Amino acid sequence: MATPAATPRPQVDFAFVRQQITMEQVLRRLGFFEGLRGRGQQRRGPCPKHGQASDGKGAFSVHLGKNVCQCFQADCPIQGNVLDLWAALHQLPHYEAALHLAETFHLKRNREEEHVDGTR
Repeated sequence: MATPAATPRPQVDFAFVRQQITMEQVLRRLGFFEGLRGRGQQRRGPCPKHGQASDGKGAFSVHLGKNVCQCFQADCPIQGNVLDLWAALHQLPHYEAALHLAETFHLKRNREEEHVDGTR
């Protein structure tokens, strides 16, 4: 009996996925943007991974213009771009996180792709 051929995994252009979404959009979707303090491009607040809005700590820092973030708590894995943040918060490898992020926000996975949901 022949084994069925494996379904090819969709191609993902990680840089292209990241270009389509901002850190602010991701943080708003996750419900953490409103808990950040500061003005302009630099914001601080509780970490989306381990902090609580009521704990008053500002271990998490985000630069909205550069779309990067970092948690300064020693054992926290949060650091990097929107895809790094999404992967860490959803406990996914980068490939699966990119697919999940693209699906959640209806993003293209690569420049040649029509659209993930086919509705745009």
